[in-house]
Amino acid sequence: MSLRRALIGASLIETAENYARTAVRKVREQQHGQGQIGFFADRDFWHEVLDAPDAHWGSAVHFVDRVAFSEWVARVPGLFWKPESARRRQFSSDAIEQRHRGGVTLQPFGKSQVVTGGVGTLKLPPDYGGHRLATVTMSANVSAGVPVLIAPDVWNHRHLTEGAVIRVTQPLAWVPMPMEWSARFPSTRGIPAGCLAIRDPDAIEVTNERAGTQIHPFTIMEYTDGASGLFDFVFATGNTAEPDYRRRLEGFFDSYKDLRGRQGRYLIAGDMATPLWDAEYKSPEDLNRAHPAAQSHLALLERRIRDRLLGANTTAEVLQVLCSMPDLDTLRKFSTEVGVAPSTWNAGGTLADSAANFIAKAGADRLPEILDKLAIQYPKLESAS
Repeated sequence: MSLRRALIGASLIETAENYARTAVRKVREQQHGQGQIGFFADRDFWHEVLDAPDAHWGSAVHFVDRVAFSEWVARVPGLFWKPESARRRQFSSDAIEQRHRGGVTLQPFGKSQVVTGGVGTLKLPPDYGGHRLATVTMSANVSAGVPVLIAPDVWNHRHLTEGAVIRVTQPLAWVPMPMEWSARFPSTRGIPAGCLAIRDPDAIEVTNERAGTQIHPFTIMEYTDGASGLFDFVFATGNTAEPDYRRRLEGFFDSYKDLRGRQGRYLIAGDMATPLWDAEYKSPEDLNRAHPAAQSHLALLERRIRDRLLGANTTAEVLQVLCSMPDLDTLRKFSTEVGVAPSTWNAGGTLADSAANFIAKAGADRLPEILDKLAIQYPKLESAS
């Protein structure tokens, strides 16, 4: 099993954990800040926020130009704009499965590579009070856009629909999002779980224009490749300006799982309100519910992914990478960043001995975080065969 496959496995586990947390929960009280920020582009907004994650809570945000509205939201908003994400979205020629008039279709591992680079969107149902999590974007790319929390009065009064072009007439507060994602993975750590609150119908105007938003519904696929059982991400791009975009997406997902004899099945839903494909876990509640084996379905799914993609060879390959670090201080810093205190394993000796002690102390349950961090620190590993 290649280390590249194991790195994808770590991202799949991170996504499964986040999917299990994906629901609009209790809306938090609005925080009040002092700053005002105006933006022309999605990139400018996220660079400002990612550079100082804790500095902008409660800030008043306004957009200099009109923005497109989408009912979809990025898998992890802001991940698209992390420095390592751009690199991950650059796939190699061996990731291409088919070339056609509309572009290319990627093999499953190529699709996984792009999804780990921040591409991928979900459509969430409203919470019990009618609040909805959606996106505004200045680029029409929903994976790169800014999440917004829509109060029910705003939704009903303004009749918001996919692709509406809106003008923000009052500054919007940047507030904690009423949902969260796993904090244990380095690739998503440091991204503030925030959104712009739209609570007053007068804060926005819906124009007569329409915009074609670009959405990227995604899922996890379990499938066969020869004698091997594998997991990968699958996504497709839809342009909501096209009248039949949903039919096209449905057709792609229906055919892709069986191409080349894959016999695939999809594990999670992209659109939880109006499904685009059959999924084993149609909602976060399905993944969190108890299994007869007295564990949650999430725990059992993580074990399946770990057993197939993060086997004994992975541990040996990870150990080899750790032993190539410049010195023991680098290993100590790495250990701290994945949440394993160096004092628990550092007993002196050679770098090789210390690396082995670190792996033993971390245990199999921490291997996904270790792999996630290795993918950031050593980018070439993601293309290793």
